[in-house]
Order: sequence, then C-alpha cells, then structure tokens
Amino acid sequence: MAIAIDSLNRSNSRLIEIDRRVRDVQIDVWSRRNELWSGSPPQNLIDIFEPSVALADRGYAVKSVGSLGDTYVNGVKGEVAGVISRNPRMVSISQRFTLPIQRFTLAHELGHDVCHPGENGLHRDVPVEKTGQFRNWKEVEADRFASSFLMPERLVVRQFGECFRVECVELSEEMAYALCGVGEEHVRQQHKSLRGIAQLVAGAGQFNGRQFLPLASQFRVSRIAMAIRLEELGLVRF
Repeated sequence: MAIAIDSLNRSNSRLIEIDRRVRDVQIDVWSRRNELWSGSPPQNLIDIFEPSVALADRGYAVKSVGSLGDTYVNGVKGEVAGVISRNPRMVSISQRFTLPIQRFTLAHELGHDVCHPGENGLHRDVPVEKTGQFRNWKEVEADRFASSFLMPERLVVRQFGECFRVECVELSEEMAYALCGVGEEHVRQQHKSLRGIAQLVAGAGQFNGRQFLPLASQFRVSRIAMAIRLEELGLVRF
C-alpha cells in the first residue's frame, strides 16, 4: 500500500509540473501574441493558444501527410497520428484523423518538445480517442500537456458555467431532463459510465431550453478529449 501511495504521489507531482510548464508556454504566447500573430492576434483566447503557432515559434515546421503508418503496443495495433523529429525540426501529422484530433496531436507533440527535451522520434501512436489502450508515461504526459494547453482550466470552467449555469453536472432526474429532455433512468441506460455522461455534456448544444455551441466545438477538440478534461476538472459526476 505504501508503494502504491508513493507512486500516486509521484504521478500527481509530475502532472502538477506539466501543468506548470503549460502555463509557462501560455504566458509566453500571450505576452508575445502580437509578434507571433504579426500584429493581428485572434480576439478569442482559445485561438491564441494554437499549437501550430507555438511549434513554429520553437523552430518546427509542420507537415500534413496522408498516413504515418501503424505501430504495435503490447500486441495491439494502433495508427500513428503524429511524429516529432528534432533533426530536422519537423512535426508530421496524419490526415487520416479528424481536424480536432490533428489539432490535439499537434499540442501533444508540443508537449513532447517541452516535457521531453533531447528525445527524438517520439510519436502519438494511440490517440486519446482510442480509449482502453495502454499508453506509456511519456504519451500520458504529452496528452496531459495537450489537454491543459488547448483547454485551460479557468477558461473551461468559465465557458462551462456560461453554458450550463451550474457548478457541476451531476446526473439526477432534474438534470437529465434539462440536458436531454428525458428521465434519469433513460439517460443512464444510454450512458452507463462517467465517461459516457462526460461525452454527453461535452457535445451538448442545449441545456434547460438554452441553445449554445457545444464545449467540444468551442475549444475545437474532440468530444472525448473535452470529456476527459471535464472529468479532470470535476465538472461532471455520475
């Protein structure tokens, strides 16, 4: 038990360190936004934290290719979504994934550059959207970096509050009707886990009769990526 607790503490400490590095990059991008965007930075903060711009600032060219091939992790086949190379400084992204996944992959590769300096040829072989697959610690850290970079905590909490006007979506009869227009039992039958409810919230375009752009669309990420972030921030309960 002591070993498990120690391992958990080290893991939490590492995630805190990754979030600190994310903030450092975000502060740098924000403070230099006029320079990075040639005097015309986007008005939307979400658009300012564009991974391709941050990568270009760090000297990386971004190349979009038809496919990066497949790889195997513990005998499980996975398609490579992105590869970062430091000599030459190049990030290659597979076009076989949707644009939100490609954007998350760019942020993931940015995370490798920031968190794993000096290592070459790192690739995102099993996207976060492929749930249930084993991921080594470097991939987990790069995913955490990407999630925090694209979906800053304060901004997600603010946008979540504007959309749902509650501190947390916790499934109940009243909440089910506000979210889906049906009862709690029906929602639980359709979405049988926290991840399922989180995906529902991430893709919701209305709540209690109010219409809005889904959070996943606001942050230009996949529903699963947004769902995982909502879980991390404690904004959804099952």
